[in-house]
Amino acid sequence: MSADKRTTMATFRFITNRVVKSPEGKEGRIKMLVRVGSDMAEGEYKCPACGDNGKINQPFKKPIMVKCTACSFLMRLARLKDEMKKKKKQ
Repeated sequence: MSADKRTTMATFRFITNRVVKSPEGKEGRIKMLVRVGSDMAEGEYKCPACGDNGKINQPFKKPIMVKCTACSFLMRLARLKDEMKKKKKQ
């Protein structure tokens, strides 16, 4: 691979790999990347409601929400700052 074709952290303006939970407490995951100069989010997810694995290719906007194509469960990612506050209270 040539030096100019390498993928580095600087290639992306947003990266996340986070656990999401269903109301019943089942865990899933969202892995998402947004390249510099792009407004499209790419990645994959595992739905916590039905366990389906799917691809993400949607416009990037916050708050981050991904809808499962199998069961229509809406996965929402809270801001990390808000998640940390919630964990401290517990």
